[in-house]
Amino acid sequence: MSCESLYRGMNYLEKQNPMATPTKDETCESNDPDRFLGLSPETAELWKTLGDTPDSKALKEEYLRTKGQLHRGFSSGSCGGSTTSETTQVLPGANMQYAKAVEEESRKRPPQDDALDVGLSKRMKQEQAALEKYMNEQMSKLRGQMQQELVQHQQALDEARKQHEAALQAEQERQEQLMMQRQAEHEATLQEEREQHEHNLCLLIEQASSAQAEAVRSMQTAPKPAKADTAPKPDANRADAHDAKAKLRAKMEAHTPGPQSAQPALQAPNPSQAIAVATTPQAAPAAQLALAVPVAKQLPPPAQTQLAVQPAGPPQGIGSGPFNSSTHPNAWGALYRITRAPDCLAEIKQAWDAGDFQRQNLLRDFIGRCYVQGGDPTTHKAKLNCLITFRTKTVKWRKNLQGYSWKTEAEMRKPPLEWEESRIQGAIKHCEKKKLTKKDLYDPNIRKYLVLVRDDVESAEEKLQELQQEMAQMGLLSSDFELGDIMEELDGETTTDNSKPQPGGKKRLAEYPTVEGEESIQEYLGQYRRAVLTRKALLKGARERLEKEGSKGHEEDLKVLSTSGDKLGCLLNELAKIEAGAEGGVKQSFAPLVEKIRSECIMFTSYHAQIKTHFAKTAAKTKAAPKKTPAPPDSEGAK
Repeated sequence: MSCESLYRGMNYLEKQNPMATPTKDETCESNDPDRFLGLSPETAELWKTLGDTPDSKALKEEYLRTKGQLHRGFSSGSCGGSTTSETTQVLPGANMQYAKAVEEESRKRPPQDDALDVGLSKRMKQEQAALEKYMNEQMSKLRGQMQQELVQHQQALDEARKQHEAALQAEQERQEQLMMQRQAEHEATLQEEREQHEHNLCLLIEQASSAQAEAVRSMQTAPKPAKADTAPKPDANRADAHDAKAKLRAKMEAHTPGPQSAQPALQAPNPSQAIAVATTPQAAPAAQLALAVPVAKQLPPPAQTQLAVQPAGPPQGIGSGPFNSSTHPNAWGALYRITRAPDCLAEIKQAWDAGDFQRQNLLRDFIGRCYVQGGDPTTHKAKLNCLITFRTKTVKWRKNLQGYSWKTEAEMRKPPLEWEESRIQGAIKHCEKKKLTKKDLYDPNIRKYLVLVRDDVESAEEKLQELQQEMAQMGLLSSDFELGDIMEELDGETTTDNSKPQPGGKKRLAEYPTVEGEESIQEYLGQYRRAVLTRKALLKGARERLEKEGSKGHEEDLKVLSTSGDKLGCLLNELAKIEAGAEGGVKQSFAPLVEKIRSECIMFTSYHAQIKTHFAKTAAKTKAAPKKTPAPPDSEGAK
C-alpha cells in the first residue's frame, strides 16, 4: 500500500466519523500510547476506535514504517524513486491542511480570553509582589523589635551587674573603713594608756628621787640636837627678798593657806622634825618640798622614803617653791586637762608645749590667780582665759602709754617730780580705785602706782581709758587682780630690775647639763627627764592636732616621730633603772645614757619641725595682726 492511499484512507475515515473533536483536557488525560504517534487528536481517537484487530495493527505498522522512511528521505535527500515522488506530492497537502486547521482553531478562540489571561497574570504578579513586600516588612519589623528587646535586656543585665558590684564594693569599703577606724581607736587608746603610764612613772621616779635626795641632804646637814630646840623660825619675807618672784609669792601667801602639816614641822621640839627647816641656803628648795611631806617621829632611811612623795595637805601657795608636777600635782593635772581640751587658747597650749620655764610660769600664774583647791574646773579655765587674753591685749597699751611710769610714793616726792602731798594722795587714791598698782619686785611691802609724768602726750589719757574699759568688761576691776600682776610675761623673761644679779637667786640650768657641771645629781637628771617629757607632750599634741584637722599625707613623718618618742621613753626607763641601782648617786654612771638622750632629743626636734609642715594653715588666726599678739612688754613701762 502506498502512502498516498494511506492518507486518503485516513482522511476518509475522518470525514465519515460523526464524533465530535475531543477537548484538550480529555486528550491530556488520555494515557493511550497511540497519542505519541504524532497524529492529531481526532486521528488518534479514530485509531483508538479501531481496536486491536489485525487490520488496525497492519495499518499502524505501515504508518510507522512510512513515517520512518519519510524522515530518512528528508535527511538523505532521496528515499527511492517512487517514494520520493509520492512524498513530494503528499507533504504540501498535509501541511496545508494542518495550517488551515490551526487557523480555524484560532478563529474560534475569542481575543478577550487572551487579554483576560494577560490581566489575570499581571494582577497575580502584583498581588504576589505586594504580599512578599508585606511579609518582608513584617519580618523586618519583628526582627527589629526582637533586636531592641535583646539590647534592652542586655542593658538591664549590665546595669544590674554594675549595681551589684557597686553595692559589694561599697560594703567592702565600709567594712574596711570600720575596721581601720576600730584599729585606729584601739591603737590610740593603747598609746594614750602607754603615755599616761610612762608619765605617771616618770613623775613617781622624779618625786621619789627628790624625796630621797632631800632625806640624804637633811641627814648630812642636820645640826646638833642641843641647838635644834632653839632653831629660829625662818623669815618668809627675808627669803623672798632674794627671790626673783617675791611679789607673786607674797601675794599668794596672803590668799592661799599653807599646808596643815607644815606647822607641826616648824614647831616640833623633836630634833628629827627640826631637820626639815634647819637647812643651809643650798638646800632651801629641797627643804620647801620636805614641808609638804608628813614627818614621822624618826626619819626613815633613804630607801624607805621613796614612797612618801605625795603631799598630805592641800597644794602649797605660790610663794612656797618651784612650780611643777611634784610640788603642785593637783594644779598641774588641772592645767594639763585645760591644755588638752579642743577649745584651749593657742597661747596657753603653746606655752604648755614649750615646756621648761614657759610651762613653769604658766603653772605659776594658774596657781596664783586662777586655781582653787576643790573649785570648779570651768571657773579655773575661764579665769585663765581671761588672764591670758587680757595680757595679750595689754601689749599695745604698753607701747602707747607714753608719758606714764610706775612710781612709788617716795619717788613722787623726790626730783624730778617733787609733787605736793595733795597731788600724791590724789594719784594714790585714783590708782587704787582703777587697779593701776603693783608690788615692788624686791620688797612686796612697797607699792608702785602708774601715774602721768608727762603732760605733752595727747593720746596717753585716751589709751589709758581704753585699757580701763577693757579691764571693766572682763570683770577685773571687781577681782583681786592688779594691773602690774596682769602685765607680767608668760615666757619666763624678767623685767629690767630683775635682770640685775640677785644674791641668793636661782641659776638657770642648761638644757643638757654635763657631768662636769655644778648641778646636783637631781638637777642633772631632772633636766634630761624634763627634756624627754616635753617631747612626749609635743608628740601627743602633734598627733591630736593632725587628727583634729584631718590632715593627709603625714603618716610617714608621724611614724618616724612616734618611733623617736618611743626611743626616748625606753631611754627614760633605762635612766630610772640606773638611778634605782647601786650606782644611782654618781653622775658619771649616767654619762653614756644621757648622751643618747641628748642625741635623740635633737633628732626628735628635727622630726617635729618636719611634722609641723602638715599642720593646717590656721596659724594666721593666732598671728593675725601685731595689734593683737605683739611681744610682751616690759613691766616697768615706757618712760
